Amino acid sequence: MQVVYSWTSQNAPAWSAVPVGYNVKNLILPAPLPQTQGGQAYKLRLSANFKDSSQVATADVTVTALASPLVALLNGPAGDVKTTSIITLDATASRDPDDPKSINPLAFSWDCISDAYPAACFDSADQGTQSGGLWAFPASLLNVNSVYTFVVTATKDSRSATASLSVRIRPAEAPTGVLKRVCVGTCDPKHNTDTPLVVMLAVDGDVKATTVQWSLSQGQLPSGATNKTKLVIPAANLPSSGVLTIQATMIRDGASAVAMLDVPLNAKPAVMGALAVTTNAD
Repeated sequence: MQVVYSWTSQNAPAWSAVPVGYNVKNLILPAPLPQTQGGQAYKLRLSANFKDSSQVATADVTVTALASPLVALLNGPAGDVKTTSIITLDATASRDPDDPKSINPLAFSWDCISDAYPAACFDSADQGTQSGGLWAFPASLLNVNSVYTFVVTATKDSRSATASLSVRIRPAEAPTGVLKRVCVGTCDPKHNTDTPLVVMLAVDGDVKATTVQWSLSQGQLPSGATNKTKLVIPAANLPSSGVLTIQATMIRDGASAVAMLDVPLNAKPAVMGALAVTTNAD
């Protein structure tokens, strides 16, 4: 005899992730689940009866949603910053994978650690402007030639995640610059190691009077890279995985500064095991 099944939510209000009229034996709910909060328990009931029979058997089950880890992202200057600059730290790209529309926004807290710790980063009460995931302040509030690490913590319910970046404050006469990846279209979060990695250095001031020296945290620097603002690293020179830190040192009129860029690497696909080929002779 044919068995008729029905799944229903026993929560009030009903859990909308369970479609109305779901009448198959196995309950499969594709992601993302609507109106679902991490840590929340949802009670479901399976009803079953023979077709055309009024006798119904039921079984209840409770499932608890596991929240995804938060993702903290911090954008801002990396390396050396002139004392005449405005430093803008932006963590607004941080996200909760379970809440892609940010219906319940993240909360942010900030911290600064000086290379002279436990000394405070700022000498006065003026620390610029903080607004949620944004923090902006004049670099002149910090000490020249000191290194500062800024940490943002994104929180939601019982979850938290952190991200950080470090800068060194340099004199106004120091040549500074910004490193960026060059990609066809939008750069992927990770660079595929089977393709060349291209990086451009945008130098402030007189580029021709600036000496540029490149270095890599791992892998092999291509020959002839000195004094060029474009660095092309062949795939063969890249490390197989991990994070590659690229550093450009700029020297002009006796003053120097550093620009840095961290590039996460995506390892090349690998085929494991052995392949045997046999042939049958006619």
